[in-house]
Amino acid sequence: MATMLLASCFSKDKRRMPRMNPPYRYTDKEPMGTNIAYRLLPGEFTSEITLASKKITANSNPLAYVKGTAYIIIDREMNLNDDELEQLLSYVYRGNEFFISGNEIDYRLLDTLGIRSGYDSTLANAMVHKQNTSLQIADTGAYGNAQHGFFYYPFSGVFTTYNRENSKVLGLNENKLPNYIGVKYGKGKFYFHSAPAAFSNYFLLTADNTEYFSQVFSYLNKDANTVYWGDIHKFGKKGDFSALSIFWKNPLLKYALLLACTLMLLYIAFGSKRKRRLIPELAPNTNASLSFVQTIGNLYLQKKDNRNIAVKKMTYFLEWVRNSYHINTNNINPEFVQALSRKSGVAEQRVQLLMEKASYINNSDSITDHDLFELNNLIDEFYKT
Repeated sequence: MATMLLASCFSKDKRRMPRMNPPYRYTDKEPMGTNIAYRLLPGEFTSEITLASKKITANSNPLAYVKGTAYIIIDREMNLNDDELEQLLSYVYRGNEFFISGNEIDYRLLDTLGIRSGYDSTLANAMVHKQNTSLQIADTGAYGNAQHGFFYYPFSGVFTTYNRENSKVLGLNENKLPNYIGVKYGKGKFYFHSAPAAFSNYFLLTADNTEYFSQVFSYLNKDANTVYWGDIHKFGKKGDFSALSIFWKNPLLKYALLLACTLMLLYIAFGSKRKRRLIPELAPNTNASLSFVQTIGNLYLQKKDNRNIAVKKMTYFLEWVRNSYHINTNNINPEFVQALSRKSGVAEQRVQLLMEKASYINNSDSITDHDLFELNNLIDEFYKT
């Protein structure tokens, strides 16, 4: 399975990116799923891993009274309602451990514990660019200075404020800012981690990143009575709510719904036998795309706004270059020209000529029809190559 996952990540291009909005499902074997993390977790604890949905139902919630257990959630975000927040605080206070790795953690839970989350400004500014990014455990005495990373969006989430009396920094991002902290609460502990991508299949199958996985969970109680994997989106209750549940809980609404469904079925059964009117034949729709393009083109030509047309054509061209060749177009320099020539197969002189013409147009207040015609021909010749 590891071979298949690696092949899916790197088969066509070793820097081909996985989807950017992953669900982090434990059953998901895609690059940004957490199937590997779920399968590695039993090696970090003496007890078996239990899916929370197997224990928590609408009528039974063992988290309301257990002690000495651990609850683990890896997801993009965690939002709690009032009851769930109270249950979670009570769960940890009694002597349990709660681990959450998420980009967005419920702000009321963090406020209750005196914690503020934010973003590393130097990395947040680079979020539009993929890069090699890394993190590490803060205790260099026990784990050394090894950094664990992969090629993805930067680990920019950090914890900006925390109570130093009951909190401890456990992990750092590449700029040595805290992104993993432990917080004592009552007889238990909270563990907050701001980089769920570090538990993805993609990350764990890169280099020796499974060492980071073991280091992260080494802070939790290895002999916990039960370890719950949070495969449900809400803490303390099953995510099976539907609009029909309201009708089923109220007998009057239930019978009204059944009666309405019965009448609808009878209407369909008998009404379908009625003779239907002939449906008149409609003329096929016409394609007005060419007319629209011609109208817009005439508007620009009437205004003689050649520079506006040229700038838009160049903008669309650079967007096409980014999508087709995955080249950063922010800096048009000799390195960009060489990279585009190498990937497209177009001669470097022709690429340089196109970029010089684009630069001339961009720095001019107005351009002639001849300049616009030349730019258009250069772009068209590039597409045809």
